[in-house]
Amino acid sequence: TITVAMAILARLGVNVAANIGFQYAAEMLPTVVRAQGVSLIHIIGYFAHIIGPYVIYL
Repeated sequence: TITVAMAILARLGVNVAANIGFQYAAEMLPTVVRAQGVSLIHIIGYFAHIIGPYVIYL
């Protein structure tokens, strides 16, 4: 159904954004900044996974 399709597309978008962030960080930023940025992306990703099921029902 449409809800499942939207959830799949949202997850795809999160994965694409995370992969772009990882690649950008690996190529452009110094080690300290890269580590902090990757940590922030992980925290945001975990938070998105926690609230994802609830957002579907809004």
